[in-house]
Amino acid sequence: MEQKETIFQNRNTEHGISDNSSIEVVRPNNYIVDEQLAELRKLCETINPYEELSLEEKLRLQEFGITDFSNPFYITNQLLFILEENIQYRESLKN
Repeated sequence: MEQKETIFQNRNTEHGISDNSSIEVVRPNNYIVDEQLAELRKLCETINPYEELSLEEKLRLQEFGITDFSNPFYITNQLLFILEENIQYRESLKN
């Protein structure tokens, strides 16, 4: 069995096939797909967490896991955190 593994490893090396298992890219816990990321960016541009939030804004925030609407500082930080994590994840995939 060990000989077969060696043969396959040599074949992969000769053909430029490498084992990329050492490269680990971990998805963030709050990963969102590209369409949701675009929606989140639009929401960040229009929302003012220091004013009374509309029902639509509250529902959209809940889609991103933000359920505490009483603290505008928390809302702002969560929005920025989700954006940053997802943008950094996509950048790491490019490299």
